[in-house]
Amino acid sequence: MKLSTMNHITQWQLQDNVAADTYQHLLRIAEPLTLSQGDVLITEGDQNRPLFLLESGSLSVSQKTDDGEQQLGTIEPGDVVGEIAFVDQRPRSATVTVREDAELLKLDHAKVMSTLVNKPAALADLVQALAVRVTLRLRGHMPEENIQEELSKVFSIPDTSTSSDKTGESYLEELVQEALSHPAVCHPYLTDLAEGNLPDLPWAIRDFAAQYPGYCAHFPRYLTVVISKLESPEHRTTLMQNLIEESGTLDDEELAVLVEFGIDPDWVQGIPHPKLFERFQHAMGVYDTDEHADDALEVVCWRESFYHLLANGSPAEAIGAIGLGTENVVNKIYTPMIRAIERLGTLQRRDYVFFELHCEVDEDHHEALLNIAHDFADVPVNRIDLRKGMLKALGFRARFWDWMHNRARQRDSNS
Repeated sequence: MKLSTMNHITQWQLQDNVAADTYQHLLRIAEPLTLSQGDVLITEGDQNRPLFLLESGSLSVSQKTDDGEQQLGTIEPGDVVGEIAFVDQRPRSATVTVREDAELLKLDHAKVMSTLVNKPAALADLVQALAVRVTLRLRGHMPEENIQEELSKVFSIPDTSTSSDKTGESYLEELVQEALSHPAVCHPYLTDLAEGNLPDLPWAIRDFAAQYPGYCAHFPRYLTVVISKLESPEHRTTLMQNLIEESGTLDDEELAVLVEFGIDPDWVQGIPHPKLFERFQHAMGVYDTDEHADDALEVVCWRESFYHLLANGSPAEAIGAIGLGTENVVNKIYTPMIRAIERLGTLQRRDYVFFELHCEVDEDHHEALLNIAHDFADVPVNRIDLRKGMLKALGFRARFWDWMHNRARQRDSNS
């Protein structure tokens, strides 16, 4: 990033630009740092990513040019330094030296991310504030017409000066493909189920029948909280239709699709999806009174983490989670389960229609949510949140598969 000479750097206070709770989270994980006049805090070209909050003293910012070292300005107490490298992975763009003895707080990038991953509102608050700070910093250093280009580099989003439907569509296509190649979708647990490569396949399927409802039975609750976050009446209406279908009400077009795939409409019409899964459970011999009556902690963590993401993330993050990170991959996830059940050979098709229903009719759910995601992606600032929500949702699922796979592999077929 090439900067021009200036006498001072615009004064800005982190505490004034984030919520009080966010600021307190940062203070709790910050590492105090004391430096003397002349000490170098940041060296241009370094690859490290900490963010620093200046509490007292002052800092001098400089950059190498063809004519030698060029002074860019100073940083005063309350401001941050290192925000560009914190949100980007490029080398440090300038050297920062202590001008007057300084007290700072150091915020390690990895520590901030790991601490705030379950506090999505605080993480979004911080990133938004840093985006504002970067913008102000750039306005002090370069012509206005170059700022958008530089911001797109820093925040890894496409240049929006010539935004078009194609740009948003291309970005969304990349996210869809990223989700479909994620470990949550291509997990060895799913492969081993489909291929029967487990010590006790009947037990593994029964275990799935017992554990999975602790998450999936709450899907109407997930949809409801996402609907409450959407501003567009059209978007809300679309998800309301999905919610209605979760209750078992299918229209004539959807019923025709089922008939086309050899599914008797009487198997599903008017039956809420949780009841369809319960039918599958009973066919596998799983009842509320058995050993799995209480949800395992791993299931509770997945359910609560996913709900927290939807409830506390931005609308774009919620759509990324429930759309790109969930509905978008349902077919790829449930198909291996269908193959496993067919390999087992003891269930009637009616017994596991829950999975076929979600693979065939829920394709409309996927398309509907994809259309909403497309509308969000047309606004570039939403794109980071779409991907963030998607990756979080997939990450939660991958950890659950890890746990389930470990249980299935350790099962003794003779026990």
